[in-house]
Amino acid sequence: MAEARKYRLCLTLSHQYIDQLSEPIRQAVFGNVGTLIAFRIGYTDAEVMTKEFGKTIPATALADLNQYAAVVKLLVSGTNREPFRANMLPPLENRVGHRDKLIALSRERFSYDTDRTRLHAKAYYFNRNTGFSTAYIGSANMSQAAMTSGLEWNLKVTAQDQPHIVDKFVAEFETYWNSREFLPFNPDEPQVLRDAISHARSRTSSVPVFFDIRPHAFQERILDALESERLVHGYPFLQNV
Repeated sequence: MAEARKYRLCLTLSHQYIDQLSEPIRQAVFGNVGTLIAFRIGYTDAEVMTKEFGKTIPATALADLNQYAAVVKLLVSGTNREPFRANMLPPLENRVGHRDKLIALSRERFSYDTDRTRLHAKAYYFNRNTGFSTAYIGSANMSQAAMTSGLEWNLKVTAQDQPHIVDKFVAEFETYWNSREFLPFNPDEPQVLRDAISHARSRTSSVPVFFDIRPHAFQERILDALESERLVHGYPFLQNV
């Protein structure tokens, strides 16, 4: 641990009280730690921590700290500063009850172009912070019949075994997610969705349709490559058809 700080190594040791640490680990921690922050602790631990604070903060003060209060000793430019008391910000109000709604809204994007957009999900990606992300790609939906007894096919890809495939999978998803065609859904303005549904139900082939031609994400990449060949590599005969 004496060499860890210069490599900017960050460790998190989680325990309930100091006596859970063996003597060598305790000496290594307190011998190398820079900044100390202590909230309200038990009196036994307070007797240990008061020595680390230079005895300027008595053990009784550490054991009797108010809620959201702490004692802090900072290491600034290699020098320990005098310990001081600090009041932390309390939790924000009205945080309960909106988690699921915020997550759902952040994941919902829709295409309202009912004339030519027909997306049918055949690929699923499960991102895991552990690094063991998984993707399922195939011709079937994620139903039990399709996954077990159906005639459809599905392929499981893992980030540990095929990271290049998962990276390509995520990159392709991002092109759809950031496409101009897909817009976030605003529940306060449902009329946009209702108009799109109404248009899809009432459209007829006899009505002329006027629209702006916009390339798909994969077509934009092809057009960029053609432009590069013409301008950078000097192939003026390459044309878009």
